[in-house]
Amino acid sequence: MSSTNNNNNNNKSNINSHPVGRSRSQLPTPKAKKYDRQLRLWGDHGQQAIEQARVLLIGANAVGTETLKNMEDCGSNFFVELARIGEPRAKVCAELLRELNEDVIGDFLEDRLDVLLQRDPGFFTGFSLVIASGVRHSDLLVLSDLLYDRDVPLIVCQQHGMLATCQLVAREHFVWEAHPDNPLPDLRLENPLPEFVAFCDAQDLSAMDSQRHSHTPWLVILYKFLSKWRQANAGKFPSNYAERQAVRQLIRSGERGESDLHGDEENWRQAQSAVTTALLPSKLPSNVNELFKLADQFWLRRQQLSDSSAPSEDRQAAVPPSNWLLLCRTLAEFYRQRGCLPLCGTLPDMVSDSDRYVALLNIYRRAADADLVEFSRLLRVVCLDIGLSADSVPASQIALFCKNARHLRLVKTASYRELSRPLPQTVARCLEETAEAGPSPFWWYLLFHACDRFHTEFGRFPGDTDDVNFLADAGQLKLKCQQLAQDWLASLATTSAAGPTSAPEDLLHELCRFGRAEVHSVAAWMGGVLSQEGIKLITGQFVPETRTMLYDAVSQTFLPVF
Repeated sequence: MSSTNNNNNNNKSNINSHPVGRSRSQLPTPKAKKYDRQLRLWGDHGQQAIEQARVLLIGANAVGTETLKNMEDCGSNFFVELARIGEPRAKVCAELLRELNEDVIGDFLEDRLDVLLQRDPGFFTGFSLVIASGVRHSDLLVLSDLLYDRDVPLIVCQQHGMLATCQLVAREHFVWEAHPDNPLPDLRLENPLPEFVAFCDAQDLSAMDSQRHSHTPWLVILYKFLSKWRQANAGKFPSNYAERQAVRQLIRSGERGESDLHGDEENWRQAQSAVTTALLPSKLPSNVNELFKLADQFWLRRQQLSDSSAPSEDRQAAVPPSNWLLLCRTLAEFYRQRGCLPLCGTLPDMVSDSDRYVALLNIYRRAADADLVEFSRLLRVVCLDIGLSADSVPASQIALFCKNARHLRLVKTASYRELSRPLPQTVARCLEETAEAGPSPFWWYLLFHACDRFHTEFGRFPGDTDDVNFLADAGQLKLKCQQLAQDWLASLATTSAAGPTSAPEDLLHELCRFGRAEVHSVAAWMGGVLSQEGIKLITGQFVPETRTMLYDAVSQTFLPVF
């Protein structure tokens, strides 16, 4: 069938690019310049992950091709030429996408999705990421079940005219580098490093001239006055706002006036500001504590399965854990022994002369290296205890894990089958809120699913007809919407308080007016969103959005459905 048929035919394109290299120094100068922006965002290791990724696009429509374009683009753009109309869309798009970046390999397959799922389900599980754009609900259920079981992330997108939704389906996705907006510095001032203490003790603030006094790192200033406060308070570490304010007052008392120097003591003001973030009592982050619990649960389950009393088929199910589980198990042991996480070994920016800043940075780096050595030793023990090779985890991955230990997290979503059928309590709440505040993103989400039911019965989407009276479909769409809402609310004892289950007439007419049209400006915007989320999943950097989101180009809003 023609690849431009959007009823029963789905087009698939995949991209798989050549590796460029492990470090930027190994890149040829032209490529280093070409990927300069990407390298600044996610580093060499992130770029390598992208270059080694295999991405499958199901549905070579406007949103899908915009997504792939953004994932491989280095500043170019493309439009399908009028002269190519009549050719398979997947073929044309794959050719044009390859022209954008010579480092990318692109191919296409013209086949029905439902047929391919039956004939060769293994085809789909060999990809790093699958993006389904404009795919029928019935096919999505089968596809998502397959990918969910194999831990292959899936991004689902649907577009109707000026509206579009996107949804991530991932059983487990580990975020190695969350890149938080305002990370707290890891300075260990509660239990300072011995080498750091010796360095600070050697700094005599009272004997410094104005130039050196105004360029003393705020970290040194903060530690010296913190030590003075602790000596006066039986060695206690500040634990509340009033106590931190007292430390701030001590620092202010040590600042010299303008008449004593020729410059501005910005470093002392930095020390006063840093009191808020650098003197927080250390505690295990909740996201890391959750990872400890997951690792403990996995090890307990694995021990039960490997028990000789368990059935042989269960013992065989005790598969080796993934690298992140091994690392989290080791991290938990490290924390139990040390009472802290591995030091990241970085310092925030500060006003300072170069020699003292570099000296401080080296102190923290040496401590971080020592933590890394100890962590690696514990990891070897963990691996050997379960019969794995001592070097099962690459050294680069261990170092990355330790550096970002405080911000690690595991992202999980329900299966698409569960996500596409919201909990009755959630549906009732959304309907009730809509009755009070007017139409919400939930109504559009409900109508999108009603359109799927309409398509199942009539073989087309509402308004997708040559009949000038396209609004005649609004009645059938309204009926499908009511039926769907009642199905979602079926398990509730009463639905009387849930609010109306009939969509507002203007929303019904709007969807019929769209006729499943693909407005390019909407497709371009959604393509940017999906490519960004896809890169997060491929690189393991930044935290992907797990909520079902709806973009309304009319009101220029991008909001969660629930």
